[in-house]
Parts: sequence; C-alpha cells; structure tokens
Amino acid sequence: MPKLVLFIPCEKLIVDEDQNPSLITIIQTLNVSIPAGQAIPKEVMSPQQWDIVTIWLPERDDQGKSFRQIIEFVGQDGGIPIRGETSLNLEQGKWCRQKIHVFGMPVGYVGQNTLKLWLEADGVKAAEPLATYPLYINHIQQQEGALPV
Repeated sequence: MPKLVLFIPCEKLIVDEDQNPSLITIIQTLNVSIPAGQAIPKEVMSPQQWDIVTIWLPERDDQGKSFRQIIEFVGQDGGIPIRGETSLNLEQGKWCRQKIHVFGMPVGYVGQNTLKLWLEADGVKAAEPLATYPLYINHIQQQEGALPV
C-alpha cells in the first residue's frame, strides 16, 4: 500500500520546473463576515477556489494494483457537501502527487469540520479514513452599519 506523505488543503498549489510543489496559504480556519442580524444557511457555498493536495510514495508491492483516493469534507452534523475521487498513478520510486481543485467552500458549516481521506485498493475501500484534517469555519457578525470586510 502506498505511503501517505502529505494531506492538506491550501489556497493554491504551484509546481516549479523541477516538479517541486509549493503550497500557498495552508487553510486551517476561515472567518466569514456576516451582516448584522443575518444568518447563513448551511448549504451556502462561497465562490472561493482551493486545492486539496496529497503526496504518496509507492511501496514495492504496489506494482500492478489499482488505487483510488477518496476525499470528503464532513460537517459537524455529518453532512458531506464535497466529495472527490481520483485514481493514483503509481510508479515505483517516484512521488505521486494529487491535487483536487475545488470550486466553492461550504461556509455554512460553522465550527470544526473535517476533511477525510480514504484509500481504495483494487476496488475495496478501507473502513476507516487513512487521514483526517480539521477545518474550522467561523461566522463573525458585523456591527450594525459597518462596511463588509
């Protein structure tokens, strides 16, 4: 089974000419400004674009096997507004980097949310996630008459 080296959300992944990755603004917390007296419904998505990056290192016995990564954004209530799957193209002795480019952030899910990563090997999904990452979303009420930030 390939070894997970990195699982992280960021605003943008940039790769240089030597194929070395740079993560721009690792996302830990999002503060969402809300007009005074207003609330945001849970299903609201901001127009923010962001990336979820994984880096894998294949093991010797991975040759000839098929692997898929499954990533879910899981809200405190168990809701899953974002889910993505990608195949891993593994070559022995080479890094395998995956980027899921996401359009929209589920900003209605206030509090601690979790990104979860599963690995599916030869069509069988692991029962438990291989990795998790906490992602906090805060709603900040604006003062009456204040301009949006």
